[in-house]
Amino acid sequence: MKVLYDREFISQLKKLDVRIRKCFREKIAVFQNNPNDPTLNNHPLKREYQGSGSIDITADYRAIFKEL
Repeated sequence: MKVLYDREFISQLKKLDVRIRKCFREKIAVFQNNPNDPTLNNHPLKREYQGSGSIDITADYRAIFKEL
């Protein structure tokens, strides 16, 4: 699986605390190996994000993705 990041996302990620960035890297590694891992709480989104999914990074942060 190849993961691509939006430029705006990368700039926002750089502004976050180091612990959150570390957690993000760990969760993305899990996502690449097993997108359906229960720790990610992978689920589809609705309304304006229809066709996208979301995974938990921390209790307060989520990553939204779209499979191509």
